[in-house]
Amino acid sequence: MMEYLIVPLAICTGIFFAVRFHEQDRGWGWGLLYGLFLWPVALVHVLVIAISVLFSRGGFALFERSTVSYIETGIKHMMNEKYDEAIKDFDRASELDPESPHIYEVRGRTYALQSRYDNAIEDFNRAIESVNENIEIYIDDSYELNPYYYRGLVWVELNEYDRALKDFSKAVEFNPEPEVYLARAQLHTELRKYKRALEDYEEAISRSPTADAYLSRGRVHLKLGAHDRALNDFEVAFKLDPIQPNTHIDAAAVHYAKGDF
Repeated sequence: MMEYLIVPLAICTGIFFAVRFHEQDRGWGWGLLYGLFLWPVALVHVLVIAISVLFSRGGFALFERSTVSYIETGIKHMMNEKYDEAIKDFDRASELDPESPHIYEVRGRTYALQSRYDNAIEDFNRAIESVNENIEIYIDDSYELNPYYYRGLVWVELNEYDRALKDFSKAVEFNPEPEVYLARAQLHTELRKYKRALEDYEEAISRSPTADAYLSRGRVHLKLGAHDRALNDFEVAFKLDPIQPNTHIDAAAVHYAKGDF
């Protein structure tokens, strides 16, 4: 508060000494100059005030990066497999905005890529907790936030299939993206729940008809002995991705099973 009083105090001091010097016939100009010797101090305090306003959370505001900037840079580092640098950026972002679930989700994904699964789950838990506290904000978020999905992927890596299924089902409710259905379908396939797997593949394909989705569904048809359906799916996969070798291998397996040597 004193910083804001220094400038008017210096002005008042200058006026006071100007009047006193004038009364003593010493000249009001000299009195004013004498009184305003505090101006340098006042100017210093003005600078202090300005700097204190510009400072933000330990960094100089003019050069301080925003939370979004740290997240974007961190994601670039993550995509380039510079995981330690990515985590540093996400750490800085979390200091600036400790309530953002986006930060914990992307940092959790980075930990998962490093196989640091305990750290990843901890971050996904924090993201989910934050989302649940503000569900009306994030349920239709254009960021496509879905920490349930990424935590489910970690549970799969840890062979915690029941937990993974629960998270994928919750992810479908929260944000029904095709990759969520695809992940759950693949887990159902692993668990030999083929009927449920086919239902999820159908949903995934209806939302995003990718070669991988058709290829995966064709493999389920092959396991069930539905050779014609399997070949139909593989043919679509051919068209969508003609250079995918796995599609040719699986199609060959169908022809072998049918005796078309």
